[in-house]
Order: sequence, then C-alpha cells, then structure tokens
Amino acid sequence: MPRSGSDDGEFQHFFYRVGQVCKAHPDLNVEKYAFQNARMAFVRANSWNRLQSHLIAAYRRNSSLIAFLVEITILRQTDRGDVNIPRLAEFLGHRIPVLAQENRSGEIIWLLFLALRLEIPLSAQWVVPLTEMDNSLIALLVAVCVHRQLIDGTVDFTRWNRALSGDGLRSGMWLFAYESVGLGINPAPSTAFIEQDPYFSHLHARRVRFFSIDNGFTSIGDTLRSLRGDNTRLRRVRDDFIDDFSFELDELDDDADFEVEDTGY
Repeated sequence: MPRSGSDDGEFQHFFYRVGQVCKAHPDLNVEKYAFQNARMAFVRANSWNRLQSHLIAAYRRNSSLIAFLVEITILRQTDRGDVNIPRLAEFLGHRIPVLAQENRSGEIIWLLFLALRLEIPLSAQWVVPLTEMDNSLIALLVAVCVHRQLIDGTVDFTRWNRALSGDGLRSGMWLFAYESVGLGINPAPSTAFIEQDPYFSHLHARRVRFFSIDNGFTSIGDTLRSLRGDNTRLRRVRDDFIDDFSFELDELDDDADFEVEDTGY
C-alpha cells in the first residue's frame, strides 16, 4: 500500500500489483478493497492530477468504485484544494447523459452529489436527459444545482412538479415534492399542498428535513473515524449473531423429510 505523501512511482507499483491480483482473482472485487484501504494515501499524495485520471479510468472499468471516487475526490479537495475541476466537469458532461440513457440512477446521484460539493459547473444539455427519469433524489439534486446556479441553461421541471400534490406526497417522488418546496429551491414555491396534508403538514410545521447536501466527507480524519466506528459496530453485531444463532447442520438434515419439486430449471 502506498504511504501518505508517496510519489508517482509508488502509486504506479501499487496499481500494477492490484491489477495483477485482479487478474488472478476475477471473481473478487479486489480493486475496491485495495482502494478503500489506501484512502489516506490517496488524499495525502504529493501529486493528484495523474491519480484523478487513474481513479476515473478505474471507475469506468468497475462501476462499484463510484462511491469511492466521489468520497476521495471530495476529501482531496477539502484537504489539498488541487482537484482538476475543469477535467471533472468534462468527465461529468460525457458520463451523465450515458448513465441517464442506461437508467443507472445510483451512479447519477453520486455524480450530482460530487458536482454540488465541489461546485462543478454543469451544462443544461447534460442534465436534460435526467428530467425524463422519475427519481426523487435525482430531481432534488438537480433542483439544488439550479438553485446554486451551477447549471448553465434552463431545466424544465414540468414532469417532476406533477408530484407537487397530496398524491405526489404518497408516490415515489415524495422526497422531491416535500423537500424541494420546503427548502425553497423549487421554481413552484407554494407549500399549500404540504400544509393541507394530514401527515406532512406536521413535519413541515416543525421544519423537519430529510436532506442535507453539505453533510459528510468533511475531512479524512473524520471519515476514517466514522468508518472505524461503523466497522466496530458491525463486528459487534456479527459476533452477537454468531453467539446467539449457532446450530449444527446435522440438525437440519434430521427434519428434512420433504421432497423438492422439480421445476425444470
């Protein structure tokens, strides 16, 4: 694993070794495991430009790296402030329309989050395909981008704003309907449909929020502490489960007096 502040040579060796292990174990997500265990080294490396290009290329090969790419890029910008924003904008401009066409909403959400946290300028042309997707979080993130003037051009909210009703609050678009109007970032500002709802009106009156774009990934130290805490909690849950739920496989065989129907598959 490369050390914090290590040079390009050490990272090249790291990537080479990871690539060799990936070839030897194609059934395992070795790349994701290796990168996650090198967080500090990525954030504290001497040079970032080449690493940024490599991480983007790695994500293109392995889409499960999207969360890591976003996390490390935000942490790097927070810690060093040397992320190549124009190159990231170019990457988003090519990637977002492709993901929209393939309906890969999870990756789109991560990339919109990245754009918001790093204030990456976006073209409305890149965002237009997203307006055809009935996804509450995508719609909400686009609304925040528009509100923060990160999108150059006009975005049509007509399709998404059909959810601004009592029925919309009980649909898959409820988060967009409630939060975009409640936060004052929707071009249609009326909160009447929320105030008239028997359930959401109480949340609105108490200013309950479900969405905060600026939380998370504020420093490498905080992130690592949070991850260590999560790992400790998961380890305790796993140990408790194993202690409380142990059995012998032979016990199952004794009671297995049923026949398995041949389904033909």
